[in-house]
Amino acid sequence: MATEDERSPADVGVTAAAMEALIERLPGVIRSRVVLNDAGIVEEIHVLAAERRPAKQVVRDIESALAATFDVRIDHKCVSVALLKDDEPPPGPPAVRLVSYQVDLMPGEGRMEAGVRLEVLGPEPLTVEGRQAMRYLPSQRLHTVVGAVIEALGQLPDLFPPLGLRDVQTTTLAGQAVVLVALAYLGPRRREELALGVAPVRGDVHRAAAEAALDAYERDVRQRGREREPAFGAGPVSLP
Repeated sequence: MATEDERSPADVGVTAAAMEALIERLPGVIRSRVVLNDAGIVEEIHVLAAERRPAKQVVRDIESALAATFDVRIDHKCVSVALLKDDEPPPGPPAVRLVSYQVDLMPGEGRMEAGVRLEVLGPEPLTVEGRQAMRYLPSQRLHTVVGAVIEALGQLPDLFPPLGLRDVQTTTLAGQAVVLVALAYLGPRRREELALGVAPVRGDVHRAAAEAALDAYERDVRQRGREREPAFGAGPVSLP
């Protein structure tokens, strides 16, 4: 339990994700990561911020925002800030789009294969491909497609840590058939985290499976930057 001067998120029922969302609304903040220990106390806060905002001011902003919004009080020594020059893009994996896919079901040979090609969106044209082969099982055909997507994403230069397939399912939502995909990866403190994606089935369930996997990548891995350990190479900022 935190002291009276350091009220913890566990004391007031606040999640790390809620605090990250608040911190990333502060001036100059690009990305953030809040690390809680097993007791639910803030252990580390890592922030990537624009250089135009002084690091000490970023720390003060975080302290004030957490206290005013959630009544969470922290020790400023747990906050580390790395400053990024305004002309430098935030690091992380690039955006991608599905270019083509192929699924070969060969029950007579007892196997099935899937291949995908992704276009990396950026100033330099680049495509990556992935293939997955499995023993033929009708219930696993969408797993083969998602596995091929994961293989392709694994070739991206800034993807870390590697992704794995946790689950893929089809269901109906508001009368629309959809594919749900759960990708897994190791987050901070080596805990398994999930990236969830969904895509409507518009004629081809295999394409929907590939698009749902990319949706999971876009929603979580790329946008939130959870592909990296929350350490940007900067130490704690000392305040007077």
